[in-house]
Amino acid sequence: MAAIKVYFDGQCPICGREVAVYRCLVASGSIDWCDLSAGPQSLEGETFGLDAALTLLHVRDETGALHVGLPAHLVMWDRLPVLRWLSGFLRGNAPVRRMFERLYFWFTARRPGLRQRRGRVARV
Repeated sequence: MAAIKVYFDGQCPICGREVAVYRCLVASGSIDWCDLSAGPQSLEGETFGLDAALTLLHVRDETGALHVGLPAHLVMWDRLPVLRWLSGFLRGNAPVRRMFERLYFWFTARRPGLRQRRGRVARV
């Protein structure tokens, strides 16, 4: 199975802890983790900007398709044996998936440090 690429905000304490757990759960080489705290150069050749990537999770799958937000999580969770069931459950249950998406958007709007991080990135 080819690797997917997950773009995450390494300066977000919650995101960093989440990715640290995921790294322990996934087979080596199946996910390429891209920490956006390196700045805009971490997105060289990509079709989306740093501000968008810091706001919502972005995942590039093995076919090159881009997934953003909850769909990105589903692609990533498919690679994690302990969370694969959740990905399948959400794909098959539209009302629950919509609720998860609302919660995800609510969280990202209030994510610790996001506004301050955007300000620093803008000056880079």
